[in-house]
Amino acid sequence: MPVLTLDYEHGEGLRQYLVQQAPTLIAENTFEVRLTKPDGMRYRPGSAMKWYERLPDGTYARRRTFSLVSSPHEPELVFAYRASSSDFKSRYLASLRVGDTVHLRDPQDEMRYVSGDEPFLMIAGGIGITPMISLLRYAAYIKATRPLHLVYANPSRAKEAYGAELDRYSAEHPLTITRFADAGVRISESDIAPFVAVQPQVYIAGPEGMTRGLRSAAIAAGMRESRVQTTDFSGYAENAGFE
Repeated sequence: MPVLTLDYEHGEGLRQYLVQQAPTLIAENTFEVRLTKPDGMRYRPGSAMKWYERLPDGTYARRRTFSLVSSPHEPELVFAYRASSSDFKSRYLASLRVGDTVHLRDPQDEMRYVSGDEPFLMIAGGIGITPMISLLRYAAYIKATRPLHLVYANPSRAKEAYGAELDRYSAEHPLTITRFADAGVRISESDIAPFVAVQPQVYIAGPEGMTRGLRSAAIAAGMRESRVQTTDFSGYAENAGFE
């Protein structure tokens, strides 16, 4: 059977979505944008979508992949990003207004929600919190009772996206949160070691150097490799604070 190759450069395989909420500040230097969700659209929690920009010559250029913050049961598609000097963010995303049309590929699995009763250990650096929020919202939707542990690092509390939501969630669900809000502090193997005995499902998201280092640290500490899922956010700072 021939392999179907879609010509994304000319718009084949892309879908149109309407901007429902223009980029809105939700934490220092962090913005959230909402799109309409087509009827019948299906995706898994922890998914991501590739964004394309329509160029003046009518072709399309792939610009960024963003994790979905929203969970499949929600009526909108929600994304968040940390602002930077990149042309796509500072020019294209910043210019979006309600009712604008944007072009995205279908959702792709980024982090897979594993069913069962074993605990989750979620480690997020900076904007790496986005897929974790999707997973947590889904866990709340299905009324999961499994223990959930989140380790969340930012250079300051002001840059902590979804902090209030996390606080509400931890008050109502079996979620414990360990926060680092200091640019000089890094998540390390010592933060993972206490969980080795219960062999949780491990999710790690953040800058590439962080995710690779903590994945190696988790496995070295005794976590089963098959239980460790990672996704890295290229283009963000690798220094302490996890931009």
